[in-house]
Amino acid sequence: MSFVEDPIDFDLWGVMARDCGEKARELLHATRPTMTRFELLQATAVAGADTRLQLLIERVGWAAAQSWAKKLEGPFSAIRIVAHGEQPGWPKAQHCEIHALQYGGCLGCPVCCGFFLA
Repeated sequence: MSFVEDPIDFDLWGVMARDCGEKARELLHATRPTMTRFELLQATAVAGADTRLQLLIERVGWAAAQSWAKKLEGPFSAIRIVAHGEQPGWPKAQHCEIHALQYGGCLGCPVCCGFFLA
């Protein structure tokens, strides 16, 4: 019997910057189109007051994650690229200094070892 695992994809997390609610709403709508208008308003109502990381983008390839991280700067701060299925700050997670990536598992950084969705 063999088990096959899919290549790793990535999520982006960040903290909404103060007074960037409208721009943050636009970006969240673009990156998470399934959010209702109410959910968008609720997520951005406390722009700058809530310092918790929130999920911004799910399940994108490495190139898209890097591109989105640059686009999200401004309305969001503390942007983190995390292997999908992991959460920022998870105590058992590992961090790749080369790729500024948080990941789990025993195989090492998925980008360093080439096991990722491009």
